[in-house]
Amino acid sequence: MTWLMAGLFVMTIGMLGAAGEPWRATRWAWFWLILMLPPFACPAYLLFGGPAGLARPKRPEARLTGGWAFLLAILLGGNGIA
Repeated sequence: MTWLMAGLFVMTIGMLGAAGEPWRATRWAWFWLILMLPPFACPAYLLFGGPAGLARPKRPEARLTGGWAFLLAILLGGNGIA
């Protein structure tokens, strides 16, 4: 299971850097969420934010930014810092 999660993490970060501008959040926002909450954020990015994401958002210009995502990840229990 550890190797599966590590592979999913590495592939998601790679896709984040190589793909076009993600939906619903900026690249920095997805980076912070994936870094601090990988079991939840990796599948969320692949399903909702990446190039193969499900339904496009109604307002693509209203996205989560990196600073707010960092605070959200800390609030949701991300302890990847330290």
